[in-house]
Amino acid sequence: FKEGEAWAVRKVESAHHVLVVNVDADRVGNAQKIATEIVAPVRDRGFDEVLVYVWATHRHKQYADRRVQWTPKGGYTELVMGD
Repeated sequence: FKEGEAWAVRKVESAHHVLVVNVDADRVGNAQKIATEIVAPVRDRGFDEVLVYVWATHRHKQYADRRVQWTPKGGYTELVMGD
């Protein structure tokens, strides 16, 4: 990441071997890079799925801008979402 490309975890929940992480980011286009950093330390903790929802920092809306799903078998899949 370059200077000024900030992101912060807003909320984390875990249930039934699924980890859900909500993130505010200056650049939602970096969603997959952000997800990679979040998943790396928890890869070996037995999660069947990690979902990283990314919101634009300065635009508060009901739905995330991006969702990145990680599974041990499928790797990363990014979904562009909207209002």
